[in-house]
Amino acid sequence: MDIITEKKTAWRFSPAIWVFGVVLVYALLFFHRVVQPDWIFSGDTLNGFARHAYQYSGFARGEYPIWNPLVRGGQSEEIAQVFQLANPISNVVIAICVQMGVQDIVLSYSIYIFAISLLFVVGIYRLVSCWTKNPSAGAFAAILALGSSTVFYNTYHINFLLITYALPWMLYAVTMYTRKFKFKYLIIFALAYSVALYSYQFVMGIACLIMLLIAAMFFYRKEFLANWLIASKIPVWHIFALGGILVFMTLPALLMFLRFNGTFLSISRAVDIKVMDDYTLRYNTSSPIIAFSPLLFFFSPRFWVTLFTGVFTGCFEELRQYVGPLTFLFIPIALFPRFQLKDNVMQITFSRRACCIALSALLIMMSGHNMFPFNLLYKLPGFSLIRNTHFFMQFYLVSLIIIAGFGLDELLKSCSKKIFNVTCGVLLFFLLTILFSSRTFSTQNVISLWLPVITTVIILFFANFLPRRVFANCFLCVTALVVLASTFAFGKLPMSGVPNNNPVMLAVRDRSDHALQFCRERPLDIEVINLPDSRNDFGRDEFLSYVTLRDNSYKTKGRLFGQSSLPLFKSYYLFMSLPGHEEVMKNKFLFFKKCYTSSESADMLAFKRDPGLLEMMIKRGIGMSDQLDTEDVSLGSFDPEAVKTIPLEAKENAFEVKVTEYKANSIVMTVSVNHTGLFTYTDLWDDGWMVKVDGKEAPLRKVFHTFKGVELSPGIHEIMFYYRSKTLIALLAMNFFFILCVLGLILYTIWNKKHNFLRSGIVED
Repeated sequence: MDIITEKKTAWRFSPAIWVFGVVLVYALLFFHRVVQPDWIFSGDTLNGFARHAYQYSGFARGEYPIWNPLVRGGQSEEIAQVFQLANPISNVVIAICVQMGVQDIVLSYSIYIFAISLLFVVGIYRLVSCWTKNPSAGAFAAILALGSSTVFYNTYHINFLLITYALPWMLYAVTMYTRKFKFKYLIIFALAYSVALYSYQFVMGIACLIMLLIAAMFFYRKEFLANWLIASKIPVWHIFALGGILVFMTLPALLMFLRFNGTFLSISRAVDIKVMDDYTLRYNTSSPIIAFSPLLFFFSPRFWVTLFTGVFTGCFEELRQYVGPLTFLFIPIALFPRFQLKDNVMQITFSRRACCIALSALLIMMSGHNMFPFNLLYKLPGFSLIRNTHFFMQFYLVSLIIIAGFGLDELLKSCSKKIFNVTCGVLLFFLLTILFSSRTFSTQNVISLWLPVITTVIILFFANFLPRRVFANCFLCVTALVVLASTFAFGKLPMSGVPNNNPVMLAVRDRSDHALQFCRERPLDIEVINLPDSRNDFGRDEFLSYVTLRDNSYKTKGRLFGQSSLPLFKSYYLFMSLPGHEEVMKNKFLFFKKCYTSSESADMLAFKRDPGLLEMMIKRGIGMSDQLDTEDVSLGSFDPEAVKTIPLEAKENAFEVKVTEYKANSIVMTVSVNHTGLFTYTDLWDDGWMVKVDGKEAPLRKVFHTFKGVELSPGIHEIMFYYRSKTLIALLAMNFFFILCVLGLILYTIWNKKHNFLRSGIVED
């Protein structure tokens, strides 16, 4: 029993316990705020919450909502899926919450945010621990990560976390696989890859890995040849298995992007949009890259003060560059040269791993500044989508956290106390100078500044008077307290959410009805609500429909607010450019006794040349279809001049529509008509839509080269429009496969630990 007892004792005092304790306290603080009935997210995180709410309601209805009929004239959600909604972690959280009967969507989204925050922190712990082979260094880096702006900004700007949380796991998996060649690490890599791909701007993470590779080739160029020799040890089936898994995980994104250029208009990037003579769009997408301001780089004292102390001079958004007060103490230790006398010759050495990470951090910052030649990366396919290059600041913060972990490792393993004492002295001098020279500090700034002053003094005492093992535990305890204190200090700022008593937002706290609210006519104006935080888009455009589940206007505000900042259907924009489009868009259903056929989309320009033509056709009950099977309905090829010769109908078309089921991917209705004609649903046409009439498949018609319709005979019919696509199937398969991989990894880990435990017991006997 001695061996088992020793293992249990070692585990009890493992540095991982400190990480667990800090995360537990952080969870209590986080969810205590979340469960307040009047609390809501703010900033861009609130926009993400809106999409999460729509996905949640879809799961509660029993469907995967890849279409949104509530906005404009219907809109595919495939691009939104690429950004966030297809994320397996998000979908797993939603599925579990739905099955458990959780009706608070704010709580569901908060669980998702906490889950990815936890993955980020544990990933940093695993990565630094395996790189340094020192769990104390890993625990220190993990606690710093929890207190950095990447995490505490998650209730205001979740994208900072989304672009970084999977990266440590990918690097950890690669590192451990090159050491042990176990297939489980390839599974970990594939899982991290899949959640990163469906988070936010996956190419940003790839750009960061490219910079890290460049730095590694500079410092480890001799080892690259040896690594090629190591690669020969990789089993062939590992290569093929990993390749197959990655292709399977990537398939939904590939299918989405394949139809992106031909179907969608990237309106948030498009300028000078013009409708051409062939009824196509010409536009320019050369929108400016939003990079770092030069004042926020190395030559700005304000940058460094906020980076290491959390003191901000004006807007709280400066805290996006905060990494923690203890980071500065250990960066010099990791990067400082080592002097060693050998054979009467003074040798100077550096920590290559710390310098490698530091160089990659510098390259990342230069990329974020849009500096040559690193900005050439933005000319490549995929990378050209990057606009907010200041997001690279988050990768820079992660690099500093890792370097600080290296610094603690050096302090514990070597005689670096002199460097540490000098660093502490310099830091205290500057902190006290700032403290007593400024008279305009807010409450948060005072707390932020006193934290590094007090903790530096305490740690300086511990480092010089305590044994290493005792110092490591005391140091981690102080680090945990500092991180929690700083998190509490920043908890009063708008980035930590805002109180809101709006009935719309209060309703999502206890939602039992997830049905889409159908309207026979679309509203003329976009529904808006007022929120305390006016800096986000939510509440002023189509994002609101994700939460209310009510139809919104067919109009859009374009490149300024809301979901219209994501790509729109080109067919929507083209039709909205035509005079008289209101007569069609405001009505959900139309019925045309007679129709022209048109196979050329350029025929639509006739409505632009004659502003009254479209309204004239609607009043005469005349439509336009790509093709027709019924001769009684067809008027032949489109002839704009002949429309004027057709008399007005004595009365409106006698047809009735009763919607019996209204979902994201389908709509079922009972339609009664007294004449053969073309029934039109003014929801945008897409090649994934199909239609059934009285339970039988029927040809789907493209009406006015924009909408979907079906030919009907006189009588009462049950009509079902439903959306099926390869992307939808791939999304479901990818999420299901992700769950299988996670369960398999968990079962393997449990079995392996049980096997090792039993083997230890046998050896003892």
